[in-house]
Amino acid sequence: MNLIDLPDSIKNNIIKYLPQQALINLSLTNYKFYKPCQRQLYKNITIMVNPPLRCKLKRELDFQDSTQTMIYGYESFRNKQTNLSMVYARIMILIQSLTINVELMGYIQSICVIGDLQKDFNDNDDIVTALVKLVGILQELDRFYISDYKLRQKLDLSKLRLKSWIVDDITELSNDPKITELLIGENKVMKNFDEFASKLTSLILPDDANKYWDWISTNLFNSNNKNDLILPNVTRFKFVFNFDMSLNARLLKLINWNQLKELELIFGYKDINDDDYVIDCLNMIPSTPNLKKLSIIQGQLYPTHEQNELFDLNIFTFLEHLLAIADLKYLSIKHNVHPLGNLPDGMDGYYKRRWNLFMIVLPKIINNHNIILVLPNLFQTFAGYEQHMNTVLWIGCKCPHCKIYLELIDEFLLYHKYYDKDSKRYKDLNVSHLFSEIGQQLNLRMIQDELLTQMNHLSFPLINHLWDFHSNTNNRPFKCYDIQTVDQGEYDDDNYDPKIPIRCLFNQQVYKGIPESMSHYVNTLVTKLINLDRGDAEARDVNEFFNDGGDIEYKINLKKLIINGFNYIIDRETNGTHFYENVYD
Repeated sequence: MNLIDLPDSIKNNIIKYLPQQALINLSLTNYKFYKPCQRQLYKNITIMVNPPLRCKLKRELDFQDSTQTMIYGYESFRNKQTNLSMVYARIMILIQSLTINVELMGYIQSICVIGDLQKDFNDNDDIVTALVKLVGILQELDRFYISDYKLRQKLDLSKLRLKSWIVDDITELSNDPKITELLIGENKVMKNFDEFASKLTSLILPDDANKYWDWISTNLFNSNNKNDLILPNVTRFKFVFNFDMSLNARLLKLINWNQLKELELIFGYKDINDDDYVIDCLNMIPSTPNLKKLSIIQGQLYPTHEQNELFDLNIFTFLEHLLAIADLKYLSIKHNVHPLGNLPDGMDGYYKRRWNLFMIVLPKIINNHNIILVLPNLFQTFAGYEQHMNTVLWIGCKCPHCKIYLELIDEFLLYHKYYDKDSKRYKDLNVSHLFSEIGQQLNLRMIQDELLTQMNHLSFPLINHLWDFHSNTNNRPFKCYDIQTVDQGEYDDDNYDPKIPIRCLFNQQVYKGIPESMSHYVNTLVTKLINLDRGDAEARDVNEFFNDGGDIEYKINLKKLIINGFNYIIDRETNGTHFYENVYD
């Protein structure tokens, strides 16, 4: 049967999986496809400077890039101002299309503007003006999300009818019956929150514990410790644990945990003398039989391997109990990592212990559930173990691609230093420093917004983020030198400054090949995680069915895995052997 002859309901279900360009192409082939494709194209729109990652293969391996219609700059041209001009032009074309054909406005459900006004959009007045015009012609949609507070201040959304509202400076919000979600941005007091409490299905606050509890105490808790506002219909919630257990217990009572479907848990770091803090918090959580999505975040730095291991063991124990009662579909675990790697106790033996936790223990905990697993910075946590990262760089992958790019990384280490805040001087870079920063740049492929939460990664395509090789999370760029660091002096105290300005060859163009090299290391992690590390053996007889990659009693139902912006799909061969595909790298 031809696609055009299928019933509309089936046809629309197929069309929603098509990526952006395929939708445009299909809409031009036949008028019967035009409206269904237009509905899908205008349904969810995201505006940002960087382009999405695109699969290099003609056959799509994944549907994540079909979740949004992206308005962005150029894919191959990296001049910032030129890209901003293209973003502006595309927004104006969108406005023109909506003005000429007003029916298109009814197709729009969500518009998201992702990026910092100053850092990403360069305070571009043209783009701000275009967004003001876009807001001015719209009337009703589910969401108009703007990630940056300064940009939100420049746009007046008060005339729009939205289901989801970001609350900033206003003290009262018009009680529109349509509103079912509140995202608390820079707001401190919302005087009429009681009008919304009973009908909200989603309440998301900032990650910062002080902001979170100041808002909760002011707007949910009653001063006389009685008649706190109850949230009876909330199905999506973020819980940032306080060090005061009585406050945690008080807030827990206000939520109907039986109907909760999406939950984000954020834990601070308490001194080593209180090892039971995380498990005490987890033990307070009531039963959540209907939970489908769970995100777990370290809200503060856990400074040593031992403290991180204890945290992970507590989380894994909690997951075992949770999965006994809930059919979880999505799990994200995000750690708070050292800005430039190097754990103080990052010995090779500890690396192996951490490797075992995530490559062997975690898969066995989740293996009976069809879960999408997201580990946004797992590679960064491994990068903190310097001894093993030396092995990855110098005796790791020997493929032709890595031979070029791992040698370039080695060369970069010889001619660059990082700024050490404690000693207030530049020091030699090691492999752990550089791999940790590369891991952070890979993590920036993923949406970072705290109000969108870590539960929303699948709602947006991965971003084609390129790094300039010098800016870093340490807030001072890596410093370039004209001679190798080993020739500058025997000790770090020997301060050497280049006599002439250095024209460094390491830039975004060179970085383009780095993710693929890093993915070859991450591929080895995935190979172990799905139990294929015995050599990817196949059954001699295709009729002989294996349950997994090697151990006949162990099979994994994991279908999708994201590690530091590397996107993997996982399935089985005809004989049952697991296999994976790295979608973009």
